[in-house]
Amino acid sequence: MVKSASRPVPIGIAWTLAVSLLACLQAPPDIGGTIPVRAEDTRVVVLLREADAVADHDPREAARMIRTTILPMAEQNARDAAGVHARDVRAQRLVDRLARLMADRSDTLVAYAGALERDDVAAELAVVRRQRRLEASMLRLDNALDAAARTPPSRGCSAPEGADGPE
Repeated sequence: MVKSASRPVPIGIAWTLAVSLLACLQAPPDIGGTIPVRAEDTRVVVLLREADAVADHDPREAARMIRTTILPMAEQNARDAAGVHARDVRAQRLVDRLARLMADRSDTLVAYAGALERDDVAAELAVVRRQRRLEASMLRLDNALDAAARTPPSRGCSAPEGADGPE
C-alpha cells in the first residue's frame, strides 16, 4: 500500500492511475518528415512563378520549363511525400493530406503545360483557378502542420477527434 495524506491507497490503484496518466502524455505529432517535402514544394512554386512570367511572352518556352525542370521536381516530391510515414494517427492524417496535395501539384503542372502548349486561354484560366485552390489548401495544411508541431505533449487524452485541423 502507498500512504496518502488522508488514507492508504492500494498499490494496484496507484499503478493504474500512473499508467493512465502516462498514456495521456503523448508526444506532439511527428511531422518532421514533412519538412523536406514542404521545402521542395516551395522551390517548385518559385520556379512555377518564373515560368508564369515567361508564359506572358513565350507560352511554349514556359511549357518546356515546366515539363523539363519543374514537373520532374514536383513528381519526385509527390513520391517523397507518399513515402513519409508518421508514428501516430494524427500525424499520418496530415502526411496523407500532404501527399495528396503534392500529387495534385504534379497533375496541375501537367495540365498547365498542356494548356500553354495548345495556347488554350480557357484551359490556362481553369488551371490558374485550380492552382489557387491548391495553394489555399496547402496554406491550410501548413497551418495545421505548424499547429501540430506546437501541440503540447500532455494534450493527448484531452485532444478532440480531428484536432489536426480542417481538410
